[in-house]
Amino acid sequence: MRNNKVAVFAGVGVALLILALMLGGSFVEVVEPGHRGVKVVFGDLTQESLDEGLHFKAPWANIYEIEIRERVVDAKATAASSDLQSVSTKVAVNYRGDPAQIWWLYENIGMSPEVWETTKLNPVIQETVKAVTAKYTAENLIKNRDSVKKAIEDNITIRAATSHLLVTAVNITDFSFSAAFDHAIEAKVQAEQDFLRSQNELKKEEVEAQKTVVKAEADKQIRELKAKGERIATEEAAAGQAKQIELVSVAQAQATKLTAEAQAEANRKLTETLDPRVLEFKKLEKWDGALPRVSGGKDGIILIDPDKK
Repeated sequence: MRNNKVAVFAGVGVALLILALMLGGSFVEVVEPGHRGVKVVFGDLTQESLDEGLHFKAPWANIYEIEIRERVVDAKATAASSDLQSVSTKVAVNYRGDPAQIWWLYENIGMSPEVWETTKLNPVIQETVKAVTAKYTAENLIKNRDSVKKAIEDNITIRAATSHLLVTAVNITDFSFSAAFDHAIEAKVQAEQDFLRSQNELKKEEVEAQKTVVKAEADKQIRELKAKGERIATEEAAAGQAKQIELVSVAQAQATKLTAEAQAEANRKLTETLDPRVLEFKKLEKWDGALPRVSGGKDGIILIDPDKK
């Protein structure tokens, strides 16, 4: 009998433990990393977003997890440019749900990011690409790729934010046009390159012609300067030679004058110092022994040298 009571108590204890575990589990909910939680109480959504981690709740409340990790949407939009060219644009949009407004997304769009993309983000991308593309010609879409990208990015970001979808990046991965337009662009680019090449060749010829003119002018100036230099050198040489002759003549005249003055002074001094007897001796030294010859009468003239007149 006692064993039966023990068995009954044991069974009741196990049952109570299982019930406690079941009731305890209904009071706790864990929100995983990369998610936010929304709470629904008796079918009513509370306007709060639950962070990652452990949350306590009443047994009659439910918590649903919604992913908020960044996702990438690849979309292709076909539109017409302002010059009516068909343009196919591939766009990659990085986005995530606003963590603070997860409850709004759950209530107004749905709890799945795939639903957000289908119902909100993709239509925004298509409409934005078409609107921006229509403002440019096909050629300017290529030339102004950065401006086009910014316009698309700004528009998508603003419009997505009204649905609490946060856009973090927009990339235009490709612009493609019809085959006819591609051929036309290639032909135009080739024509522009040919034109630029001809312009460059023309400029090169002009530069060469200018160089020839400048060189000719430089050669002319060099010849003129050289001739002027030679003329100046000749004139200076002639002037120098004349000056040299003048200086030599003056020097020679001065030397002759000084020599004559010196000789005269020497003769004077010699005359002053000579004795009359010496003079007579000098005369006798020069006499050849012949007597002077007299011509005429009493006052006749003595001829020292009868052969000379």
